Amino acid sequence: MQPFFYLRQSVIFLILILIVNLSNAGWLESAKEWKEKDVLPVASNLIKKDHLVLLPYGVASILLTATQDDYIRSDMKNNQQIEPEISKVGDLLGTGAGSLIVIGSQWVFDSDESITRSHIRGFVWSGFSIYLLKTLFNRKRPGDSRNYQSFPSGHTTISFMTASQIHQAYGLNYGIPAYLVASFVGATRLADDAHWSSDVVAGALLGLLIGQSTYYDSSKIPTEIESQNNQSKSIFLPSIKTMGDSANVQLTWIKSLN
Repeated sequence: MQPFFYLRQSVIFLILILIVNLSNAGWLESAKEWKEKDVLPVASNLIKKDHLVLLPYGVASILLTATQDDYIRSDMKNNQQIEPEISKVGDLLGTGAGSLIVIGSQWVFDSDESITRSHIRGFVWSGFSIYLLKTLFNRKRPGDSRNYQSFPSGHTTISFMTASQIHQAYGLNYGIPAYLVASFVGATRLADDAHWSSDVVAGALLGLLIGQSTYYDSSKIPTEIESQNNQSKSIFLPSIKTMGDSANVQLTWIKSLN
């Protein structure tokens, strides 16, 4: 897998998330508005208490699995249970094709635009996060591979992000099958000897965190521009007040909302 693959994919989906705005607003949001709706809220969600509780358990799982990387790799090679043709399906789904199919279906069939936008937002964040971590850790893939983009598993990250989005949007009845598919994708990465087991665990954790942090209705988040437009405006209006035979002109303080 080329190191820029997920970065390229995330840029494509970043363009898509901007296009989604056309359906209702009729114009592309400014960079500042996009930051306020799709960047800052995600960063805020990542440090929520329930996410911070999950993080240490996830890191502990990664470290524990890392101690068994060689054993699990050897066991997978000696007891191969996934046929190569079936494994190719998992490889294809993990490239983002599965997510694209789901996002396209949501865009066409789901009237709730926020669900589609959340999923695209999740893909964008996944792509940039995968690229950043792969570059930062620079971990060599198993075997004789000269590729140093092993940690975390991008296929697994994307798959679990999509599974998390489906779970939050449609409940466990759809979420459980989605998580099973994501787990299958992770297993095929081990079967293909493309990743260490700890790479796959890290990818699952990253996908879940991003999926949970990027799922929200951004239309309910007022931007600075919208807040300014919705501020009340106060003006003076002249009025005439009569008392018997006399009439007085006075200014009345009127508040009007846009």
